[in-house]
Amino acid sequence: VRQIAIHNIVSFTPNSSGLFPVFLKHAKTLCKDLKDMVKEDTAIAHDALRSLINLSGEAVICAELDDETFIKYLIFDVIILKTNILADLGSMLLSNMCKSDNIATKILNLTGKPVEGLTTTTSAIGQLADIFLKGADKAYKPQCNFDFLASVFATLAADMEKMPEDIQLLPPTKKREVDTHLRVLILETLVLLTTTRHGRDYLREKMTYRVIQKMHEVETEDQVQEVTEQVVNMLMRDEAREIKEIQEIKPEDDEDAITE
Repeated sequence: VRQIAIHNIVSFTPNSSGLFPVFLKHAKTLCKDLKDMVKEDTAIAHDALRSLINLSGEAVICAELDDETFIKYLIFDVIILKTNILADLGSMLLSNMCKSDNIATKILNLTGKPVEGLTTTTSAIGQLADIFLKGADKAYKPQCNFDFLASVFATLAADMEKMPEDIQLLPPTKKREVDTHLRVLILETLVLLTTTRHGRDYLREKMTYRVIQKMHEVETEDQVQEVTEQVVNMLMRDEAREIKEIQEIKPEDDEDAITE
């Protein structure tokens, strides 16, 4: 019954479908069910992946797929696991998902166990690179070619290139500043930079949010977390909306306000 149901749903998931807006409206429930189905037998998982591929061009769907447990399953149990024949569909979905900054960050920092017959590396991105290279001559999964991993690497590499070169070249052994006072001081300097539009735009261009986000995940000191959140709030503010609201203020409104 579930197989028949998901097979019927697939045909309604393209954005040209009349039911597409309905799926987006119920994204939370729908994505939960589809993610569960990806873990079922091959036939059901096949159609669940196809459905998610069609839907994942939408931000509201990607927000529901920003789930580390699911991302791990997709990479390690669908794309990399040698016995799973749905790796190419998994690669297509991952290609759509990594356009989300949050998901891209999780992928770049994800680690797993070495895979016998494939690689000794533990990083997810390293394992994907190895499987991509072996996929060209069908040396790992003969039934898969992993072509869509190329777009995954292109998206992730573009994001990394926006970061300062010093950060791109940091070794895995690099540790954060241990002095709490210095961490606060550095963050307060960033807060000062965010007080101007030029400063905020520059920090966004250098992908500062990504670095701060990762720092916040492991930070344990309340005083550091507080300043970290100040930086994040300033960088994530909706500049366009603020400008629009300012432009909508009428001159007579200002005169009335002064008179009163």
